[in-house]
Amino acid sequence: MLDQKKGLTNKTELSLAGDRLKNKTQNMLVMMSNQVGHRLTQPHRGLVMGVALASILLIGCANPKSSTTKLTTMPQIQTSQNEQSAIAAAVEVDRQKAQFLPITATATIADQVIELEVTRTPQQQALGLMFRPELPADRGMLFDFQPAKQVAFWMKNVPVNLDMIFLLNDQVVAIEHSVPPCTSEPCAIYPSTPILADRVIELRTGRAQELGIKVGDQIKVTALDASD
Repeated sequence: MLDQKKGLTNKTELSLAGDRLKNKTQNMLVMMSNQVGHRLTQPHRGLVMGVALASILLIGCANPKSSTTKLTTMPQIQTSQNEQSAIAAAVEVDRQKAQFLPITATATIADQVIELEVTRTPQQQALGLMFRPELPADRGMLFDFQPAKQVAFWMKNVPVNLDMIFLLNDQVVAIEHSVPPCTSEPCAIYPSTPILADRVIELRTGRAQELGIKVGDQIKVTALDASD
């Protein structure tokens, strides 16, 4: 009788521990899905493996004669797989939030033509490249400020690193290389002190160095005709 009671106690404690682990995992996933600027697929897969490992550890602590204890871990793993699908769906929703503007200007840099999506409204400028999973090497986004103003950018909701080129009267006045996504608030701003600029071009990370862009360079932005 004593062994039976002990076995029941162990199974009860294991079940409670499993429930606590499941709740903690679900809370972590909710927090991850609410975080800005991350693709959650890879971190989530790691989290699933962590849950599976924790389940194995719990099994190792259980009574080896109890087959019921092993079966109780299966719903935890299945739940994690369902949550992985939910995270993948959330990533796709983020992609749908992104804006893809028409190419209405170009910039020729080091004999290479960069096609520019031009933000024309405050709403477009506020959204920028948020939720965009990637940016082609020959593509950029242009922020046009008329008249020139003190500007700085942040990376909230931007999932990839970016290069930022700040222009004033077609001259490069500052470059921010490989600016990382914002992973916690308050988000950093780039540059750390706002700078006077009338245009800012955002490029794929590493592109400014590949093109040899330096402070003091001239970059001419050419608007495309509506008929082009």
